[in-house]
Amino acid sequence: KDWHAHALARIIARPGAVLLAAALLTTVSVGSFAFSRPDLLPRVSDGHVVAVADAPPSLSLDALRVYGVDLAAAARRIEGVRSVTETIGRDVTGNDSWGPEHASFDFDLAPGLSPDRQRRIMAELQGLFAGRPGLHTRLASRFDSRQSATSATAPVEVAIYGTDLDQLDAAAERMAGALGRLPGANDVQVRDEARGPVLRVDLNFPRLALYGLSAADVLDTVQAAFAGQRVAQIYQNGRTIDLAVTAQDKLRQDPEAAGDLLLRSSSGVSVPLKTVANVYLTDGRVAIRHDGGLRRRIVTANPTTPMTFISAARKTVSTPGLLPPGAFAEIGGTQLTTRSAAADLLLNFGLATLLVILMLRFTLSTSSIVLTLISSLFSVIGAAVAVRLLGGVLSAGIYAGLIALLGLSLRTAILLFDRLEDLSLSSGQPPTASEIIAAARHRVAPMLISLMLITLGLAPVALQTGAEGLDILGPMAGVIICGLFTGTLGNLFVLPAVIRLAWRGTTRAPVLHRH
Repeated sequence: KDWHAHALARIIARPGAVLLAAALLTTVSVGSFAFSRPDLLPRVSDGHVVAVADAPPSLSLDALRVYGVDLAAAARRIEGVRSVTETIGRDVTGNDSWGPEHASFDFDLAPGLSPDRQRRIMAELQGLFAGRPGLHTRLASRFDSRQSATSATAPVEVAIYGTDLDQLDAAAERMAGALGRLPGANDVQVRDEARGPVLRVDLNFPRLALYGLSAADVLDTVQAAFAGQRVAQIYQNGRTIDLAVTAQDKLRQDPEAAGDLLLRSSSGVSVPLKTVANVYLTDGRVAIRHDGGLRRRIVTANPTTPMTFISAARKTVSTPGLLPPGAFAEIGGTQLTTRSAAADLLLNFGLATLLVILMLRFTLSTSSIVLTLISSLFSVIGAAVAVRLLGGVLSAGIYAGLIALLGLSLRTAILLFDRLEDLSLSSGQPPTASEIIAAARHRVAPMLISLMLITLGLAPVALQTGAEGLDILGPMAGVIICGLFTGTLGNLFVLPAVIRLAWRGTTRAPVLHRH
């Protein structure tokens, strides 16, 4: 305490250099948050790696199963992989839109692996999939995979809605070209629509008339042969089972044999399909994306300056002539989702700060409230250092730590004002330098004990930042510890000098009022 009182007396006597340094550090720290990258949900290491693989739509189910067996055998040879589970296609009871060309691998890792080791295993698995041509694979932890399945898949997405697919294709190409010329544009492309082999049948209507067939007869026969036609129902063990008629397996599995499908006219004449139609293989869309009853094409981008790019893109999508009549575009993506969530958190943080100010207004004067809020800025210096050490990412844990840090720093300042009141309320005069030093000296032990206890309590969590289950709590603890350390130093050495300068020359000390 004696050392603190001696140092504080020298600072109060000549506060210029200390206050200037504190102001510069605080300004730089506050400004550093503007250069941080918001990412509310950090990458989680949960002991599982999920690989979502999409093969070409023409790939058969058996071929994808062979791929899965080979990949599982190779993955089990990687140290740290305990088991592999593969799911191909979709559950018949589910509502997913993908087909048998979609596969999901779940790699169960050995317990106790560090986050770095799990990331290295993920990199090795990525190398295994990269050696399988035709597979487009995305790897993530199980938690991250479930999150990305319900969100946009690109930083910026421009969705174009309309009714005419050909017009939407042309509009998507024009939109990609216009977005590619904007400032900060990077990796602008039209999301590929998967195409697969299609058996096309072009009817020859004069030949249909010659054999006494109608287009409806051909459609009904082809529908029954390749999609099946229900002819009856049976009941077994309380379940209803449909009986369907289809063509023989050889005809259904060989596209070249489709032309041999026999058609029978109402007059009893039988004729192969290839006699009355042109049957040939071509390619077509595997799926047509819809949203709200409208067809949709998507243009994606990964801009280097997201907000500048998005601001310019909003003006670009409304350019006349870029979209066909009746079509419209919407901008979305992970960048907008993250920014919106971060803006909501900042709004809540501001409302919480306003509520604290309103509560302080009942007990503190305006000047005291200002000084109390100024004292909370000392904690921002340590918080900024913690954010830099954690990679410059503003996650949900960082925001939670800042809110907790605000409360802790305000509490420390209020207790200092309370002690000043005890020393100067009776005289009604501003506190002298000796009274300020005495009040700060009185608060040394409580501040240091609080700092020590909070640090000891949170240090185990902060030191394991990135470990499984601590992806939110780890950054929060680190921000609180670093911010509380600089905040305590500021309240012990800088805040008393600020109080002395702010209240010098006043006729009455604007301190906490007793009721």
